[in-house]
Amino acid sequence: MPYRRWFEAARRTVVTWLERTPAYLGVAAACAVCALIAVGMAVVTDQTAHRVWGLLATAGYLVAGIATLRTRRPITGVRVAAAGSVLLPTVVLVVAGISQPEVGVVERSARLLVDTGSPYLAHPMTTYDVNPYLPLMSLFGLPRLVLPNIGLGDPRWWFLLVFGVCFVAADRLARRARGTEPVLWALLATPFLALHASVGGHDLPVVGLLCLSIALAARGRLSQAGLALGVACALKASAWPAVAVIAAFVVARWGWRHAGRFVANATAVVVGVSLPVLVGPTASAMVAQAAGFPMASSTFASPADSPTPGVLLSHAGPTAKLVGYALMLVVAAALLVALVRRPPRTLTGTAAFLALALTAAMLVLPTSRAGYLLYPVALLGLALRGRRRAPGPHAAPTWSQARAELLVPAASVPTGSPAMPSRG
Repeated sequence: MPYRRWFEAARRTVVTWLERTPAYLGVAAACAVCALIAVGMAVVTDQTAHRVWGLLATAGYLVAGIATLRTRRPITGVRVAAAGSVLLPTVVLVVAGISQPEVGVVERSARLLVDTGSPYLAHPMTTYDVNPYLPLMSLFGLPRLVLPNIGLGDPRWWFLLVFGVCFVAADRLARRARGTEPVLWALLATPFLALHASVGGHDLPVVGLLCLSIALAARGRLSQAGLALGVACALKASAWPAVAVIAAFVVARWGWRHAGRFVANATAVVVGVSLPVLVGPTASAMVAQAAGFPMASSTFASPADSPTPGVLLSHAGPTAKLVGYALMLVVAAALLVALVRRPPRTLTGTAAFLALALTAAMLVLPTSRAGYLLYPVALLGLALRGRRRAPGPHAAPTWSQARAELLVPAASVPTGSPAMPSRG
């Protein structure tokens, strides 16, 4: 499949570059590139939260680059970059009460859930009265109700916490080794994740749970993988394409019967969370807001309007919008055909295919923003960390074992694995 060849070519390029370049110089160069991206964001954006992040993150990346060059220790630069691009901007923005509107939407949905039993307004009056998320997302707004005057009540901290826990667990499942902490800091320090974590963060727990579900499925723990995916799907519809991708992987590795159990567990979580709302008085509001709003078929226009092909077509008139919907169907059909003909059979292949699928969806959906690139960034991070082959007595070493000077020293990979998936 082309995507596998592209991913393998990119992997070989990275390995070759790492073998020829001292690790600390690579980290310093990455910090310089990230600083350019951050200062560019501060200059071009018209949103206060993004401008504040850009200015603070630029300083953080520059300090991280200097610290790396002075100490010649890559881990020092990674930690300083994460602190300067995620921790510092988030603290400043939380204290100042500045965020993207999505944070307020999550907090209001939690208040509605407590007061009315449903996180949706029956008759929204403005765009930001619309709740485009699924019911479980409102739980992240509950800390604000408990801690109304304390910064720890801000949902951004809880989004970040869930992502960190899920990604660390996924990474350790993928490698069966310690040394996850530097990888987590490096991933968070990328501008895509750092910006989103500081100003909004609502996609972080979704992508973290997707990584965890893939890693659990690769270990044969299919019931747990289905539950993790179900929670992700009950948070936001952006996780739904993962059902088909991970299910195809389970079929290829374990067979249809185990795939049925995996899908059943995921579906049970989504249905169990959504059913109380669907049988209540705000059922139509949930469908209109969680399904119609992201598909640009709502009364209100979505603020997610990055200049992607899908967004441009949706704004170009009724005929162009129909063309956009047709483009979505063509892309979905192409991905399904690829999934059926050559399903992924490894953790690396599954994460890479899902990254490709979500990137394609980001390009053709009628409401999209560049911030959704955090999905492929996190998934490709997991793919690069995962072993190339399925666990077994002949498992090949990971690419990160090729050089001891990487951020995380290579760890020995134990051989042997169960012949059948566990029921846990």
